[in-house]
Amino acid sequence: MKNPFTPTYGSVPPLFAGRREIIRQIIFGIENGPGDPNRSTVITGARGTGKTALLHQIAVEALEYGFISVYANSNSVLLDEILRRLEKEASEFIERENKAKISEVNISGFGIKIEYSDQKKSWEENLENIIEQLTAMNIGVLFEIDEVRGGDEQIRRFASLFQTFITARKNVCLIMAGLPHNIDNLFKDKVISFIRRSRKQELGLIDMSEVFYTLRETIETEGKTIDADALKIMTEETAGFPYLIQLIGYEVWQVSGDKKNIRRKDAEDGIRNAQRYIVSSVIELTLNDLSDKDREFLVAVSQLDTPADMSLIAQKLNVDSRYISQYRLRLIKEGVITSVKRGFVDFVLPQFRKYLRELSE
Repeated sequence: MKNPFTPTYGSVPPLFAGRREIIRQIIFGIENGPGDPNRSTVITGARGTGKTALLHQIAVEALEYGFISVYANSNSVLLDEILRRLEKEASEFIERENKAKISEVNISGFGIKIEYSDQKKSWEENLENIIEQLTAMNIGVLFEIDEVRGGDEQIRRFASLFQTFITARKNVCLIMAGLPHNIDNLFKDKVISFIRRSRKQELGLIDMSEVFYTLRETIETEGKTIDADALKIMTEETAGFPYLIQLIGYEVWQVSGDKKNIRRKDAEDGIRNAQRYIVSSVIELTLNDLSDKDREFLVAVSQLDTPADMSLIAQKLNVDSRYISQYRLRLIKEGVITSVKRGFVDFVLPQFRKYLRELSE
């Protein structure tokens, strides 16, 4: 039987858990038309919370409302990539101008130099021309930019053009996604201050009852059953983390092989297999994004009983408790730790504690 779980970057799972309200708001914005605030949305969340998969799911649903989608990662060739993908998606509706239109012929030496007229158009002019034609045909464009960062000149240039589309009430929508610290830097960028007025959607943990339902339905839809105790420990091990729902589900399914029913031992063995990938695909990547002081704070948390007392963390680091509050706030925003009660914190993923303890021994 085919394994229905999808623990790969950006893959849309068969059951999309915990994000229906965000999708509903953005789709409402698309239906409501130009001027709706949801047509400019910024999605943020820790690694593994499903930002990219959510972008892809929104694109699928937007298609039903007459929107083509243009997805690109924020990088040094972002503008060219946006234009290239828009031309490709729009080619079904718009006949491209003949690029062989000659504006000037210069004969020099042994060769002939031919300059094409459309090469003189700027990136903005080319994009505006396509958007103008699509809007006239009542075809919308959903721009999706992933892994955004503040201070990026390519983002600034695109955002400035997008603002003119909004002013002119073109049929466009923009969704950007990124890690919390990168989104914070984006919102601080004074060059594109209108971005601060975008709707901000923060991806957190998924309610455990929905995790339970998602695991069970995904398994049963593909033709297997699962014992209650096996489902319980799988649900608990995910800690409500979207990526772990898919990773643990995948590994448990693999362990169960051709068996029609998943039992507790299958779940335990699959969870054990998943641990290796949790370290490489979530924990290590997350730690690489943090400062040395952030990591020192986390090591101190890992060495204390759960939940960790902030005053004891300060003692371990030999600093004032007020001083470390800034690290507490930043790591909560990054989705690494959570505030359990006043003065106490704990890891969002229990696996962080075990990894950091072993690392510091």
